[in-house]
Amino acid sequence: SPSMNSTLVGNETVTSTNSTSTDSIIIDSEVGNETNVTYDDTPLSDLNIPEPFYNTSLAGNETTMTTNSTPADFVIDTVVVGNETFVSYGDMPIIDENGTDSGFVDDALYPDLLCPVTLTRSIKIDEFASLFYEVVPSSSFEARNGIFCARLQVKSLGWIGFALSRDGSMVGSDAIIALPDDGTVLKYSLLGKSPDLISKVDDEHQTLRGTSVTQDLELGVTTMAFVKHLDEFEEIPILEKGANHFLYARGGINVLGYHL
Repeated sequence: SPSMNSTLVGNETVTSTNSTSTDSIIIDSEVGNETNVTYDDTPLSDLNIPEPFYNTSLAGNETTMTTNSTPADFVIDTVVVGNETFVSYGDMPIIDENGTDSGFVDDALYPDLLCPVTLTRSIKIDEFASLFYEVVPSSSFEARNGIFCARLQVKSLGWIGFALSRDGSMVGSDAIIALPDDGTVLKYSLLGKSPDLISKVDDEHQTLRGTSVTQDLELGVTTMAFVKHLDEFEEIPILEKGANHFLYARGGINVLGYHL
């Protein structure tokens, strides 16, 4: 009985049988929405087709698949724009547009937004603390690059913290804590009220910008500043419009511990 062989040539599926003295080759080629079938009596061995292999890599914001069955690699590009996914085909080598094998963000489409020089909005939280802030909206829905610019001033010489909460509760909130001795302003997870249940999030999610913490010993004031994206993966979002639950805390010393 005849045997069947199949191999991939570029974007073509090649099937051959040994039922004739010269192999009959069936080539299925997808062009647009049509599939074209052609036949050829060239022996399969005469095609000198190497065993195909596949490589998948991230080139910029495109996922690229190539085979080695054509002189120029056949590239399948998948590009996500907004909520739509576009697929394109072409005989071209892989070129990573930013010269690396990692993804990139097109600064022209999704630029990093800047805070205004002066933070015009403010909230007097209590007799000790005031929050000065601005919300800079996203360039577009797709960009999701809106930012929250904040400066928290507290009449206390110790660590201070700011948190986002879904319901006003400390437990489960996303915290930003400033430690004056370390000079750090970082994100923390609050899994409970005791210090051993408070931990820094991993480096991958430490995305704050423009951070600082200072202390005025004469006035007895600790100030921290930061810039945070409004919408971040697996974090409580800051709404451009609507109610947000903000929390703050202050400690009596610079080492993180129970708040006052």
